[in-house]
Amino acid sequence: MNYYPHHIGDFNSATRNCSWIQKWAYRELLELYYDQEKPIGSDAEKLYFTLGATSAEKKDAINVVLKHFFERVGNCYVNSRCDF
Repeated sequence: MNYYPHHIGDFNSATRNCSWIQKWAYRELLELYYDQEKPIGSDAEKLYFTLGATSAEKKDAINVVLKHFFERVGNCYVNSRCDF
C-alpha cells in the first residue's frame, strides 16, 4: 500500500500519554502493517530487526505499543484501524 490516511488529531489524542520514542514505535508499526498489508508477526527479534530497534529503549517502546495499541491473535498482532 502506498498511502494510508493519517489523522493528526486522532493520532495525537491516542498517543498523548506516550513518550516520543513510543510514538515513533507506533508510527513504525502502523507503517509496517500497511506496507505489508497484513498483521504483524509476533517474532520479537525479527520485528526488532525489521524496525531497526537496536537499543533496549527502542525494543521496550515497541513492546509497550504492541501491548496498548495492538491485539495478539495467534502468532500475529492486529490493529483494527489497519485492517482492510
